Amino acid sequence: MIAPTLAILDRSKVEQNKNMQQWDSMTNSPPSSEFYRPRLGQAADKGLLLVAKCNMCRRSRAYLASDLLQIYHRDTYLDDLFDGCCPRCGRSDFWRVRQRYPSNNDVGMLVVRRLAGTRTTHLWRDELYSAPATNEGNSA
Repeated sequence: MIAPTLAILDRSKVEQNKNMQQWDSMTNSPPSSEFYRPRLGQAADKGLLLVAKCNMCRRSRAYLASDLLQIYHRDTYLDDLFDGCCPRCGRSDFWRVRQRYPSNNDVGMLVVRRLAGTRTTHLWRDELYSAPATNEGNSA
């Protein structure tokens, strides 16, 4: 009688171990909920650096999250910065934006792109010429 109960206990421990292994492998995957995706406002509040890298053209730039707040909204996801693609080659499948804390080794060594100013450009459109309206009825 004792042997079958031990077999049942051992079988339940094996199932628990399998469940724990599956759970451990699930914690290494990134969360799928948008609630957990990092946002620009959160990174700026923590004083983080944002490192944007394209593995296609090997371009890497570091930005202060607080500088990017002047261009983007606080609720912008980090993956959506720069329209979600590399500004140089335009590829989105090799584009990655990561956040990290600045370290003491970065002082005087890391080149950070800072916002120097903004420029407004004029937008033009082509249309057919139409004669300006004249006020002939209002002659006094």
